[in-house]
Amino acid sequence: MPFIGLSVIGPLIMLLAMGRTSPYVRAQAVEALNFHITLLGATILLSITVVGLVLVPLLWIGGLVAGIMGGVSALGDGRFRYPLSLRLVK
Repeated sequence: MPFIGLSVIGPLIMLLAMGRTSPYVRAQAVEALNFHITLLGATILLSITVVGLVLVPLLWIGGLVAGIMGGVSALGDGRFRYPLSLRLVK
């Protein structure tokens, strides 16, 4: 669970620090923040079910892989869209 909490804080810090000066950083930080908030919500909801015992570790692994892919894409000036994320932050 600490991985999920830290993954929400990182994009939030980037959004607050550089979001006003760089539209590219803002777009990527918002995208990452939306994905990790969705992942956090899914983790909380699935942890109260029996199916969640199997799915939550798979979600964490998928979140780690998607985060690495998004970071690599952002370093190369690419636009990365995270899969299955709710667009909560605009």
